[in-house]
Amino acid sequence: MRDAVDAVAREIDAAKSEMGIPAAILAAAETRDDKTAIARATVFAEYETRKTSYGGVDFGDLLVLPVTVLEQHQDIATAMAQRFRFVVADEYQDTNAAQYRLLRLLTQEHRNITVVGDDQQAIFGWRGADVRNLTSFRRDYSEAQQVVLHENYRSTQVILDAARAVTGKGGIDKPLHAQRAEGYQIACVETEDEYDEADTLVEEIKRLVKDEAKSAGDFAILVRTNAQSRVFESALLTSRLPYTLVNGTQFIDRKEVR
Repeated sequence: MRDAVDAVAREIDAAKSEMGIPAAILAAAETRDDKTAIARATVFAEYETRKTSYGGVDFGDLLVLPVTVLEQHQDIATAMAQRFRFVVADEYQDTNAAQYRLLRLLTQEHRNITVVGDDQQAIFGWRGADVRNLTSFRRDYSEAQQVVLHENYRSTQVILDAARAVTGKGGIDKPLHAQRAEGYQIACVETEDEYDEADTLVEEIKRLVKDEAKSAGDFAILVRTNAQSRVFESALLTSRLPYTLVNGTQFIDRKEVR
């Protein structure tokens, strides 16, 4: 039952990111004679009716309602455009249809808009983001100047070349140039799972400490999220290699471990 509820909730959220309304969704489902879609659209309609009767809004409404008001009331749209004379949208590759319509409404009077985005960093399609908004922007704001940020000051050219090889050119060609030197070559190692990954990495550190006179302080292990550090900490503790955890709580200091 819980899975079914979660599925419907996700569909409602996705529909709102596309500015979908229950009546239109229900009509489309009935045209296809899709009984499952009809049932879910009916739930969507009932949900909206009850929510409105309580005077409530949900997360999706924070976009749907402003867009609806601005589209239905030109005087309010004009007032808002005059109030926000310059608009900047960051992480533009992760905007959805509702956000795109909102930005157009806010800038229809003056067209003073700057967007910052990278089609190769579009990772939120699962929650309604549409990377095609970048293409739509170039179409709808043909007078806009495009500035490609191709100079990188953090990574070496070796890393940039490797990243470009993995991601490909994408829709917008962006040759990447590093301010730093070439740097060390990248080694790719395939492991069975996160435990094998940690053990393999720690064994390599131990080898370099022993054979090449390195110290533990010469190495850094980078993880995407703090939750991933636990496996590495366990392997380091087992191997008796000293380490410092930056911006987090060490495994042995966590409440549940103590």
